[in-house]
Amino acid sequence: MSAGRGPAYGEVVAGKTAGLTEGADWQSIQPFLSRELIRRIATARACQDDLDRRQAKASKDKPPLAWIDSGLFSGESEESAPDEAVVGRVERSGNASYRVYVRLTWRHQNDSSRWSVCAIVTSEDGRYVIDDVLFFKDDERMIPTVVHRSLSPLLSLGCDGPRWTGQGLR
Repeated sequence: MSAGRGPAYGEVVAGKTAGLTEGADWQSIQPFLSRELIRRIATARACQDDLDRRQAKASKDKPPLAWIDSGLFSGESEESAPDEAVVGRVERSGNASYRVYVRLTWRHQNDSSRWSVCAIVTSEDGRYVIDDVLFFKDDERMIPTVVHRSLSPLLSLGCDGPRWTGQGLR
């Protein structure tokens, strides 16, 4: 995931937005994503639109969507807006896919936080693209050990395709 080999992960997380990326940020990261991941995000966006239509316009409640506070490619809450992305090891994961481990860092004044994600990268049309992301629970040594969740199922929580059902949420 460096120049010449595939997307620079820093470019993918640079939008610093939580929830589904939109507008210019969405246009800038689409070339780095697989067709299947783009389809999953579009379906999640349609589900979110369906929920918006169903909710009362006067409602100030935050939508109960699993991805609403998450950076899709970085993590939840404070981890949604990393300042730095550094690619670590790369492991072959199948015929044409790789696991690319990325260390993300957030800095604010005298505070900082570090965590890891793993991009599942596959070859598509002669280029490498992100097909999914794994999020870890880091142990005290900052080593990614246990997969906490992955992006793909997160995008469909509470949805039946493009329809909001609320099923499967905590």
